[in-house]
Amino acid sequence: SDDKNPIHQYKASGTFDVWLRAYNSFGCADSISQKVEARIVTGVVVPNAFTPNNDGKNDVLYVKAFGVSKMTFRIYNRLGQKIFESSDIESGWDGKYKGVLQPTDAYAYTLNIEFFDGKKQRLKGDITLIR
Repeated sequence: SDDKNPIHQYKASGTFDVWLRAYNSFGCADSISQKVEARIVTGVVVPNAFTPNNDGKNDVLYVKAFGVSKMTFRIYNRLGQKIFESSDIESGWDGKYKGVLQPTDAYAYTLNIEFFDGKKQRLKGDITLIR
């Protein structure tokens, strides 16, 4: 890349070759390569409460995870009706269903997650929506 301070996040553990080429103001180049060992520690946390009240704090419930290759996150209301589903780690629940604010209550969730190292995990629990 042409980035001044490039960053790369590895998705799997292992030893990798890193190569850097730099140019000075006269167009002269130099390069270096180095082996780098990356150890990925996978993990996942689902918060047990959130407050979607538009105060800019804790308004959206996100799965907090690292090293995720795939996931399916579902939230159900007290009647067992699925009111939220996402397969995108960057998408969270804003406390609405079909644009309608949901009431303060406990909501069940299921989370099926697969990490880049091939490990799979299934979590179930509840989330309290507080208004």
